[in-house]
Amino acid sequence: MEGESIILQSPKHWRNYIMPTLALIACVVATALRVTHTDISLVNTITGMETIAPGTVRTISYVEAFTALLLLGGIILSIIDVAYTSYYVTDRRIVCTSGWMNVRTSEMMISKCETVSMSQDIPERIFSSGDILCISAGTSMYLDNVYQARQFRQTVLEQINKQENQ
Repeated sequence: MEGESIILQSPKHWRNYIMPTLALIACVVATALRVTHTDISLVNTITGMETIAPGTVRTISYVEAFTALLLLGGIILSIIDVAYTSYYVTDRRIVCTSGWMNVRTSEMMISKCETVSMSQDIPERIFSSGDILCISAGTSMYLDNVYQARQFRQTVLEQINKQENQ
């Protein structure tokens, strides 16, 4: 808005794609171990004959390929979500913009904001992120996985105090 200045901009934290990435790595490692492992069954151990020659490579099953593609898609969607979500504190409003193709913007006037609460679990504390809930008389605004959540909350509280003192 005209005459309004951005006090703080915070992106969504990148830790959103840690879990899909770790799951994809685990899937790839498990598949690689299964594909290169030779088949030695109990019958083969008893008879001493192997039906599959050592070093024979098996093919990847459709389930493994589909799981890897799903996990890769999850990583890509997480990257897009992080890249296209931003949180702003201006001298008048709290603004959240998100979306790549369908952009959504929600905002709350600082003067209407009554309560600002923050929640952090242990991983969020380690990565300096957290969830912020801004509550006004008629509505609330939930900001998910804000980078530098403590600083963001403190900035909102400072702006609320400035609005009250004017």
